[in-house]
Amino acid sequence: MLDYIRQMVSYNQRWQPMGPMDNMNIELNQRVRLRKAHPCGGFEWRVVRLGADIGLECDTCGRRVLLTRRELAKRIQLVLDVGPTT
Repeated sequence: MLDYIRQMVSYNQRWQPMGPMDNMNIELNQRVRLRKAHPCGGFEWRVVRLGADIGLECDTCGRRVLLTRRELAKRIQLVLDVGPTT
């Protein structure tokens, strides 16, 4: 039974699909362009919060929203700048 469990664990580790955020590094103060426009007409957002959810602030009107990492990965079109370097 223990060998069967080890085989299943190794199988699951080998065949895990890569998520859309695996290759994407999001940093504070980065500017990103999303696929759909905000109701104010702006496409560009600034990252203001990192965590399980990503906080974004609209560059046009200043509205703040929270998106999950998965949802942001679907909506993001382009990273406009890399933010400050420390």
